[in-house]
Amino acid sequence: LGELKFGQGLRDAAATLLRDAAGVAREQGWPLLEANALSELSRLERRLGHYLEALRLELEALALRRREDPPSEEWRSLGSLAVLYEQIELADEARRYYADALVAAERSGDALAISGALTGYAGFLNDFGGTDAAPALAMAQRAHALLTTQGSAVRRGSALLQVGRARYALGQYDAAAIVYEDVARIANQAGSRALRAHVDLRRGELALARGDAEAAHALVDAARSAYTEQGNRHRLIKTWDLLERVQSARGDRLGAAEAGREHY
Repeated sequence: LGELKFGQGLRDAAATLLRDAAGVAREQGWPLLEANALSELSRLERRLGHYLEALRLELEALALRRREDPPSEEWRSLGSLAVLYEQIELADEARRYYADALVAAERSGDALAISGALTGYAGFLNDFGGTDAAPALAMAQRAHALLTTQGSAVRRGSALLQVGRARYALGQYDAAAIVYEDVARIANQAGSRALRAHVDLRRGELALARGDAEAAHALVDAARSAYTEQGNRHRLIKTWDLLERVQSARGDRLGAAEAGREHY
């Protein structure tokens, strides 16, 4: 129920349910259920920008998972810690945790866990572009291949989005555009507002690179609106940064200044 409320954007109700779940699991001696509840609480706190509390909760969840022999779903906490360090812009720590999460996922033998770790790591590397784009492409392609016979449409779309981002970073704009269209179709069919916002942001980035500032503005502003509604502060930071560049390309100096202020 807590996860469902979180997905609906009802954060206060989600937090109450997740804390209750963690408490009951602790009383009953169910460490993995407690760890899952704490990880969801950590993700909620990250979404709100409460990074220290998010870190505390996820480290507690990791300790519970490592209490099992062998450790169970260790990759889940390691991946969440990677995302957290990425969001507070400590890239070296994030890279280390992404690598550790992938090792733990591979050790588990769980195809969904492996694909998730690969997708997350590829997304992180794609932010750097350049020489990181080639390994990101290989990771994302492998993640997508693992999901062809299992996993949800949104998972497949997320992996495919990182394939497109890597193609973009490698300067393969036509190939990236085709992939983005596929992801947009998946997002629409699945009714995933989050995935739709992610692909709109990247399609806007591509449109700007191709010199179409007006199309870029429409797409990036749609992503901004969705992220604002979702309360996704981390994504809004990236979105306002891109929107500042889009407004400059449109010749809108005031709009660029306002976007820059929001980014800051």
